[in-house]
Amino acid sequence: IGNGGDSSGPDQKEPNRLFLSRYTKAPSWVEVHLDGAGDNTHAVGARVEVEHAGGSVWRHQTLASGFNSSVPTGIRVGLGAHDGPYTVTAHWPWGGTTTVSGVGSGDRVLLVQPDQESDEP
Repeated sequence: IGNGGDSSGPDQKEPNRLFLSRYTKAPSWVEVHLDGAGDNTHAVGARVEVEHAGGSVWRHQTLASGFNSSVPTGIRVGLGAHDGPYTVTAHWPWGGTTTVSGVGSGDRVLLVQPDQESDEP
């Protein structure tokens, strides 16, 4: 909530800002796109894990993010100085996982949720 409690929009007291990094080495990152099954084709609620030699980084899928919800639907996971290869796993909202290994820095990967079998008769 911005504007002194008014939830009608973003805080208009400050101008938009652009921050530039002066980091000289190209940072490592992976971009993950999710294709969910059934009615949840955007895989909202899925968790993405990117494992590297020093540990792992987690992100989650939402419908919208960023300034005025204008950010593309892919999940870009920044990995700093951790070089690949990486293992990327999608943990789907209703269970199950999809994993791909050998992902390199700067790669874009698509993880597809397997069709869920219905428990209904």
